[in-house]
Amino acid sequence: MGFGLGTVLVVGYFSKTKRSGLPPMTAPQVARHLGGLVHQARLALLMTQQNVVQNARVSVATLKRIEDGGMGVSLGSWLAAFQAVSMLQQLAALSDPVAQAVLDGTSAKRGGRRRPFPNEDYDHLDSDA
Repeated sequence: MGFGLGTVLVVGYFSKTKRSGLPPMTAPQVARHLGGLVHQARLALLMTQQNVVQNARVSVATLKRIEDGGMGVSLGSWLAAFQAVSMLQQLAALSDPVAQAVLDGTSAKRGGRRRPFPNEDYDHLDSDA
């Protein structure tokens, strides 16, 4: 089951922050945002906390901490919660354009004029000679 709302919210959140010139988000702010997305997805899917807990194999207390943006929750628990509310694929689909540019070699490609080395002789280009 796809969950488009999560994709829109997560991708929109990160791209808006970077493009709009807003100050970068701190880790706790992002954790609260992502926890809120888990909560919203759970409600949109008409899932109870017990449904998510059973699917994610985490405790109710852990799910509450995730939905509150708890920084002390393990990454594995976060990922399990994302999977339980059908958000894991959307997060996995996020790309890092800088890393991709490096992998593609596009960041090294630059146009422009080649600058001569200091010891190169360009007298042959002089029209007076």
